[in-house]
Amino acid sequence: MIDSTTQLRHLATDDIQFRKNALGLVNFLNSTGCTTLLAYEPNEPAYDMSVGLAVDRGLESGTTTLLSGPAGTGKTTLGMQFLVHMAIATQKCTALFSFEESPSFIATRSHSIGMPIDAVLASDRLRIVRVNPLEPYPDEFLSWCANRSKRRMAAW
Repeated sequence: MIDSTTQLRHLATDDIQFRKNALGLVNFLNSTGCTTLLAYEPNEPAYDMSVGLAVDRGLESGTTTLLSGPAGTGKTTLGMQFLVHMAIATQKCTALFSFEESPSFIATRSHSIGMPIDAVLASDRLRIVRVNPLEPYPDEFLSWCANRSKRRMAAW
C-alpha cells in the first residue's frame, strides 16, 4: 500500500509529469504482479461514493486499486485491514509506504480498533515504512520498492 499517492505530486514539475509518473508506477506494479492499494486525496470535491470493492472477493491479486477520499475517511485503516489479513491468511510479506503518518501512529491506531497487528509485525510479514516525499525521485522510489520486493523484504 502506498499512502498517500497524493504526496508524489510534489515530486513532479507539473500535472502532466505527475500523471506520467503515476501511470508509470501503476504499469510497473502491474508488470511485477504485485497487488497494490494506492491511497489518494482528490483536490476537488467528489461525488458521494461508497466503497466499491467486491467484499466477497476482496482485491484481485496482481492488480492495482486506487482508493480515493478526503483526509480522515479511513483510507489507511482500510488498507491496513487488507495488509494484515493478507499477511495472516497467505503468510506473504506485505508493506505500507506512508508519506504522511508515522509507523508508530499507524500501528497504534490499527491496534486500537482490534487488528492483530502485533503478531504480524513481530513475524516480519508486515512492514510500515515512513517515506519523506521530498527525498526520493519517483524512479528512485520505484527502484527501491522493486529491490525490496525482489528480496522478499529480508533487508528492510
